[in-house]
Amino acid sequence: MRPPIWAAMIAYLDRKRATCRPKTVSTIATRLKHFGEFLPGIYPDLDSVAALDRCKHIEPYLTSMIDAVNTKNGESITVADRPRRVLVLMGFLTDIAEWDWPEAPPRKPLFRDDIPKAPAKHCPATCPSISTGASPRSSPSPRQ
Repeated sequence: MRPPIWAAMIAYLDRKRATCRPKTVSTIATRLKHFGEFLPGIYPDLDSVAALDRCKHIEPYLTSMIDAVNTKNGESITVADRPRRVLVLMGFLTDIAEWDWPEAPPRKPLFRDDIPKAPAKHCPATCPSISTGASPRSSPSPRQ
């Protein structure tokens, strides 16, 4: 049996079907499902989205993504998938609040700074200052 919190998520997906393509709704469902499966593990008695608490529910979920596993291949989720999951959850919570649904939490539980940042990319092959320690200005100009 699904926890009561799933009712709001399913209603949200039904509403998104009116404005989104089926593939988009499917993607939202997959990413939202991870949050819906996480919650009963730490708070099985949580009975509504409105009862979500940032410290008790959201922050542990954000932390759990560090060790989250992709159910399709059994490997850790990609660094790129972390922000996608947070953005979908943020969209869900923001939308139901803006739509004035009674299921919406009374306070905003997620913020822009909660979106995981991608690690800095280094490109030694194209960045002389990184690969050789040389300044890009120290390279000879083609005009010289």
